[in-house]
Amino acid sequence: MTKQPPTPPPLDAADEQRDAELRGLVEAHPTDVDSILVYADWLEERGDIPRATFLRMQQQLRGTKVSHPKLLEKGRTLYELGKSLPGEWIAAVTHPKLAGTAWDGRDDDGALVWRFLANGFVNYTQPSGTYENGRWEQIGITVAMDTNAHYADYFGVIIGDVIRGNAHNIVDHKWRWKVKLTSDPKVAPVPDGVNRIIHDDHLRARKATAKPKRVPKPRKAKPAPLPRKTPLKRKTKLAAKPRKPKPGRRKR
Repeated sequence: MTKQPPTPPPLDAADEQRDAELRGLVEAHPTDVDSILVYADWLEERGDIPRATFLRMQQQLRGTKVSHPKLLEKGRTLYELGKSLPGEWIAAVTHPKLAGTAWDGRDDDGALVWRFLANGFVNYTQPSGTYENGRWEQIGITVAMDTNAHYADYFGVIIGDVIRGNAHNIVDHKWRWKVKLTSDPKVAPVPDGVNRIIHDDHLRARKATAKPKRVPKPRKAKPAPLPRKTPLKRKTKLAAKPRKPKPGRRKR
């Protein structure tokens, strides 16, 4: 179970105005490190540790090499923290924004193209064809996707114009992928002949094979003992009778 960050204290009217000003600067100048860190310091001074931590962690991750072995692990931490914060605020401090962009590259099985549609669906091309049967969610410089009702799940971190990620499916097959931002007119637009069927047979099969929960049988209440008309008599031990001494044997 993910531990929820502490709730920051409420802001007064003056602080709310200042918060909006600093957030606006970050939104207008997303690559200005000074604006980001000044906003993070201001949030920390007012006890808003979760948002301050998110800004600093995201900025630190931006400076990480795309080949860093801990990139995805750190990205997952940022993603989980961002999920606990207001979505409107996350959208304001997120850069670059993926909606409407296309990314070209490869995974372990061959060529791969991601197209992040503005409606939240992801369109992708791989050697077997072009599909549109999944959704995407961006939190800061991280992105999570699923295809065919979570038959496969993808996660990636955006470093500059590159996204590096990993994936797994329900049969525990794991693979890696890496793509680069593209505006190539032969690649970026959604092509014809897109397969939009969502294959969710695995969900129905899982429901069909799921064992019904056993409902515990109610325990029968023990009947209350009947009251006795007369109180129980205590048994008293009889005093032992004194033994008669045996007559001594006569000496002969």
